[in-house]
Amino acid sequence: VFEAAAKEVVASQITPKPREADLPHIHVQLHDIDATSIRDLNSSHVARLVSVRGIVVSASRVNTRATQLAIVCRNCKNQAVVKCGNGFGAPSIPRVCDNLRANEARQNAEQKCPLDPWVIIPDRSKFTNSQRLKLQENPEMVPTGEVPRHIDLCVENMLVGTCKPGSRVTIVGIYSIYQAKGAGGRAKLGTNNTIAIRNPYLRVLH
Repeated sequence: VFEAAAKEVVASQITPKPREADLPHIHVQLHDIDATSIRDLNSSHVARLVSVRGIVVSASRVNTRATQLAIVCRNCKNQAVVKCGNGFGAPSIPRVCDNLRANEARQNAEQKCPLDPWVIIPDRSKFTNSQRLKLQENPEMVPTGEVPRHIDLCVENMLVGTCKPGSRVTIVGIYSIYQAKGAGGRAKLGTNNTIAIRNPYLRVLH
């Protein structure tokens, strides 16, 4: 949201107005936000801007995450673009081809586009660097007799590789949720098929 708003401001100052693809990446950093303890984060903070302090205890290797996927139907060659959300959320690729006119013109059911017909075109897709960190409470913030709590961090773009395990940091980000994936890329389900349960994490802005 912040990056999109910043790009709109930059584009409004340029004549003629450039295309979004021609604008450089803009990273917005925020400061001076009151810190919240990791153990105090709850459902009321979801989708809100928060600041937390702690120690980075682990860092994954740098990965490549898609921000925009170009897809093509392998049956009718219809092309589409899918915008990918930020953070740990998986992209939502439609299961059916939206080329309705082509499907209506095919009288034979065997000629219609099948379920899940899309193929990703890597050369026309857009990607960014991404990294997962684990942030643990500072020792002095842990109540006596309790175990330190931690939270996952999603770091992207310019912030990738800036923190190493053992660093004490103050994080500003958006408290977000995602659905964890199990074996085969499917969502993890509990004994009661609790599909509404999500895991919290912070999408880091600064």
